[in-house]
Amino acid sequence: MAVSIGMVCEGSHDFNVLKRFISSIFSENGIELSDIDCLQPQMSATFQTGTGGWSQVKMWCEADQGQYYRKFVDQPVFGSSKTYDIIIFHLDGDVVEHCNETPLKNLDIGTMSIHDIVTSLKSAIEDHWLDVEGSHSHRIVTCVPVRHLEAWLLAGVDANAQSPEDRALKDEFRNGAAKAFKGKPRQKYIKAANVAVRNLNWIRKLCYSFNVFESDVIASAKAV
Repeated sequence: MAVSIGMVCEGSHDFNVLKRFISSIFSENGIELSDIDCLQPQMSATFQTGTGGWSQVKMWCEADQGQYYRKFVDQPVFGSSKTYDIIIFHLDGDVVEHCNETPLKNLDIGTMSIHDIVTSLKSAIEDHWLDVEGSHSHRIVTCVPVRHLEAWLLAGVDANAQSPEDRALKDEFRNGAAKAFKGKPRQKYIKAANVAVRNLNWIRKLCYSFNVFESDVIASAKAV
C-alpha cells in the first residue's frame, strides 16, 4: 500500500527539504510513497507562500479545538476533500526562544539537552496544541529539528560538520555551505537536500532529532 502524507511546516524551504528526506527514508525501508502535499503554508501556482513560521503551525494545530487535523485523516461524508494516511507537523527547536505559552514558556534552549528540547517540542504539538483521538495517534508524526532544519542539511553536505544541533545554524548554513549551490534560496535548499539525502548516515551520526523523526515516521507508515 502506498502511503500519502500531508505536511504542516514552518515554511516552504522546510517542505522542500523534508519531502526529499521522507522520500529517501521510505525508499531505504521499502515503503511506497504515493504523494506528499503541503497543507501549511499553502502553496500558490508559482510556489509563493502565505504566512508561515511557528505561530502559524501552532494556529493550524489548535484550530477547531485541536481537531482540525481530522479534516485530513477522516474520510469526508460529503465532498471530495483529500485525506492522508499520515500528517507530519514540523517545528524548529528555536521556537522555545519565542513562544511564551505552556508548555514552552520559560524554557531555556541554551541549558536544555537535545533530548529534552525534542521531548518538549513533541509534547507541545501532540499533548497541548492538538487534541488527537486515540485511533488517530499513529497517523500523527512530529518533526522537530534542533535547532533548525539546517542542522540536518549541514550534517548531510559537510562530512566535517561538528555538533550541528548545539548551535543556531540558519544564517551559518545560508552564508556558508549553501553558497556551494547555485540559484535562488529555494533552489539552493533543494540542491542541498538532494546531496544530504545521499548521506543520511552522516546525519544519523550527528543529529539526534533526525533519528527520532526517522523512527517515528517509519513506525507510522508501517502502521497504515
